[in-house]
This record gives sequence, C-alpha cells and structure tokens, in this order.
Amino acid sequence: MFTGIDDQPVKENLPLEQDPRTIAFLRNIVRRGTEQVVKNQFPYANSQIVRESSLVEGASGAITIMVDSQMQLMFKVDPERAAKEIQGFLIMEKALPNHTLPLLACDPSVGWLCVPYVSAANLHRIIEKSLLSDTQVLAVYDDFLRQMSALWIRTFDDEPADNYRFIKRLQRKKSNLESLMVPYADGHSLSFAELFSMPVYINGTAFPSIREMANVAIDLLVQNPAPQTVTAHGDEHAKNILIQTPAFDDGLRWFLIDLPNVSSEADWVWSIVQMRQWWRASFYIDQATYGKERQRASVRFDISQGNLLIEYELGEHIPPICHVLDRKVENLAQKISGLFEDRAWQRRYAAFMVLLFYGLVSHYRQNEHILPILFGEMARALGSELS
Repeated sequence: MFTGIDDQPVKENLPLEQDPRTIAFLRNIVRRGTEQVVKNQFPYANSQIVRESSLVEGASGAITIMVDSQMQLMFKVDPERAAKEIQGFLIMEKALPNHTLPLLACDPSVGWLCVPYVSAANLHRIIEKSLLSDTQVLAVYDDFLRQMSALWIRTFDDEPADNYRFIKRLQRKKSNLESLMVPYADGHSLSFAELFSMPVYINGTAFPSIREMANVAIDLLVQNPAPQTVTAHGDEHAKNILIQTPAFDDGLRWFLIDLPNVSSEADWVWSIVQMRQWWRASFYIDQATYGKERQRASVRFDISQGNLLIEYELGEHIPPICHVLDRKVENLAQKISGLFEDRAWQRRYAAFMVLLFYGLVSHYRQNEHILPILFGEMARALGSELS
C-alpha cells in the first residue's frame, strides 16, 4: 500500500487530486526525478515540467507518473557544412565529452542539427563586456588549455599529417583573390593582383609583396610537414568557447561549439594559430567591424610610388587580458613542441598565420580599415622566416 508524507495509507482508486498530501508528495518525486533525468541525460539543458498526471496501477498500488516537460533546444541550419559538423560532434563527444554539447538530433541530408540550449556567453563577449573578472577568465582559459593539451597528448599519432589541404587552400585563395578588385582613394579601384605585387612597408619596415609572402608560406608547408597528428577542434578562437552563465558561481563550465573543422588527424599547430590569432588581432577586428562603437586603431593605408605603405598599432585597442592569454597559448606551444619533438612547428605556425589572415582578405575586401591589419599580421608572422 502506498503511503503519503505522513505515513497515512492512501485509499485505493481515489482520484489523486482529491488527496492534497499525496499529490504534494508525488510532485516532489516528479520534480526530483525530472531534475535527475535532465542532469544525467541532458546536463546542459534548461528544462521545466509543464504537466504531470498520475494513476494507481496494479494490486501493489505502485504509481506510474507521466510527465510532459519543456526543454529549450537549438536548431542550427547549415546545408553546406552540417555533415561535417555532425561528424565533428561524433568525434568530440568521445574525445571531450564534458565540454561538448550533446547532439540530440540531426538530418545531414537537409542540413540541420539540434543540441540543448545553453544560457551562456562566448569568451570574446565575456571579455568585451567584463562579465567575469580577469581571475575567472584566467581560470577558465587555464582549464581550457589543460584540456586541449591532454587531448592532443592522449590522441598523439606519429603518422605524418597531410598538410596538402592547407597548401591547396592557400593556392585557391590566391587565385580567387587576384581576380577581384579592391576600392582605393577617390572612388578609384585596382585589382588585388596589382596590390599584391607591390613591395610592402609596415610601420617603416620593408617586406616582400603580399604575393611573395603567400609563396613563402606555401614553401614552408611543403618543406615542413607535420610529423604527427592529433584529435583537435580546429577552430578554437574565443567566439567558439562558450561559458555557461548559470554556472558562474558553481564552477565555470565551458564548451567548444561550431564543430565542422574537428579532425582526428589534425595538426596541433593549426589549433595554436586559431587561439593566438584572436588575441593578437581578431579581437580588435571583430570589435571594429561589428561593435556598436567601432574602434579605430592608428591605421594608414597608402599606395605611393608603387609601394604599399601600412602603419598600424593594435596594442592599446586590445584589452590587457588578451595579451596575457596570448602568452599562455605561446607557452603551451613551446611545451607541446618539446614533448612531441616537433622541431619545425614554428615554420608551420608562420605559414598557417599567413593562410588564416589571407583567407580573411576576401571577407574584408571592402573595408580599407581592416585590410592593412590583415597584411600586417601576415608579415608579422613571417618576420623571422623572411629574415
């Protein structure tokens, strides 16, 4: 016989809504049970009970409770990259389950996927809006870097990585870009082919042309293939690190999102580049492009006597915490390169930086404020190699 909260027997077949003691007890069971189910099965979902109905069944008086619950879900539609992202979910759920949102449903033929909704903010926004203290940001990022390091070490394979896909990507971007036009002063324009052939002066220092920089990057990738592969997310910049806001006072919980670039045969140096490029330049670029109050670094972009003259300085426009995080990534790179005995990692790093910023040129080709920064960051990355 089932008993209520004061251990008094419940009359069989009595409509439960007529027994307030029992219904209160059942509601408590439902609440605790549902919380446990959500915690176990969908630990990052926001869920609430919409309705429950109860009935007594069987001679033993066992009660079956039917629950309708409400859960917020996120549907992401991307017909071009959904199949790759689904594959990325399958890899990351095994490789880093505590920091990957579960894939609840998907349809690669149509191009959508579904994950639990998480009330969270990405790391870029957290720093931009000062939603956490620097101490909290450092704690989260330290844990993030520890997890990335552990993942790479755990999945290390001494089979050489295939960097041909990066070479092919850079060659394709070169070909596509040089056929486009770029706006210049007084309503005039010139082709990227002309622009990329000019000698470059950045903050007064001479560099080869943009085309030569791209060619140097291709040569570096050809001559310095990665000696090993790892499992990596492949796009680990600050906007893809999601921190769950309700957990701010209960241990900071973070997740990696946007998974089309996940690979079990990745080059760990590409991940380092994705992390560092954000702290070095893209934090500012994002603010200057999408922020309500567009920042303006000291930038001068001029073509004089067949030379491309660029002056820019980003330091004061990037929060100090970004410089600290950048150094942490640099230290991690030094540690991993020594552990993996990867002596050519800095050459691949320089080439990957060129590829990444070169790839952004097409997106920002109408923005004469951003283009000089992209060109400058290419030269900055290649500085030691060019000398």
